Amino acid sequence: MFWLLYHGFIRERFPNAKKIGLLSTIGTAKARIYQAYLEPEGYAVILPDEDIQVNLVHKSIYDREYGIKAKSAPVTDIARTRLAQAIDHLLGRGVEVIILGCTEIPLAITEKERQGIPLLDPAMILARALIRETYPEKLVPLAGWVKSVAQKAPLL
Repeated sequence: MFWLLYHGFIRERFPNAKKIGLLSTIGTAKARIYQAYLEPEGYAVILPDEDIQVNLVHKSIYDREYGIKAKSAPVTDIARTRLAQAIDHLLGRGVEVIILGCTEIPLAITEKERQGIPLLDPAMILARALIRETYPEKLVPLAGWVKSVAQKAPLL
């Protein structure tokens, strides 16, 4: 199921993408959850450098003063800014799609893309897959991603 959701979604929506950026917790990155499913399909999963991972991503999620787990309504500007910096770092490494691989990150990063590169919310992908399987007639078209590709893709 995990493979279908991520590989299938990326393959259908962004067929030319091969370098996938991943923003996640340190634990998710070390567990290689996304890599285990995407790399065998020919995708290169690109993680932030360790300093970026620890000081920008991890702290934006867990810091007691400004992290999303501590302050999510609303998310603090510092968490939002630091996650945007981490995204820019991945963009500088040539990624073609970025997975916001922690449920808290899409609370801070609500844009669908940055500099033309898609930002994927795994919870949204899962929710759409569940709707498609249970009530396909209620699934509304996606907006905000490369429209010519998204209109052709029946998967989600």
